[in-house]
Amino acid sequence: MEESEATARADDSSEQRQRMSKRFFSAVDVATMAIFGCLMGVTSAQIANLISFAKVFGFWGEQLFQGLFMVIVIIVCFLVKKPGAGLITGLISGFVEIIAGNPLGVIIIPFTVLEGLGADIGFGLFKYRRFDILAFFVAGFMYILTAPYSIYMFYSFLLSLPPIGIILFTASQALSGGFVGGLVSRGIAKILDKSGLTGRYSRIGKSS
Repeated sequence: MEESEATARADDSSEQRQRMSKRFFSAVDVATMAIFGCLMGVTSAQIANLISFAKVFGFWGEQLFQGLFMVIVIIVCFLVKKPGAGLITGLISGFVEIIAGNPLGVIIIPFTVLEGLGADIGFGLFKYRRFDILAFFVAGFMYILTAPYSIYMFYSFLLSLPPIGIILFTASQALSGGFVGGLVSRGIAKILDKSGLTGRYSRIGKSS
């Protein structure tokens, strides 16, 4: 009798821990967001240099590769699988960029936060339960959130153009996020799945 009661209490405790792990960030989750947030902040300049080659196609050609900035934050959302992971990672990234000497200073923080928020919203539309190609595309597509801020802070000359200029810019940001950011992230996620790393991450995260 006592043994059965002890087993029941242990089962209840295990279920409670599982529910808690789904709602709150584990130590592994926090470490993942911190590490990838730092990586995102440090590599932003390299990503900018990488996509600069598209300038040969003009301003609009360059915009079509902007979605690369979404790759790391989408991967974090895929690994952690909890709302807020993208937002926190983006916030960390912004502070790291400032420390790394980004000439834009503090105005970069809203930009990186919007990137993270976009990824969160994208996966949140699927309640963080779907991680197929559509979910990755939508998460990347939400790069569209950065468009108004980009126009206001970085590309104010667009406001002097006909409305079609603003529409094209916004569309290019969204499509770049979806096709470039989302699909590149999906490819990386598949590699992580095949390597077994995501399974190990999930088991470690639940036990922490």
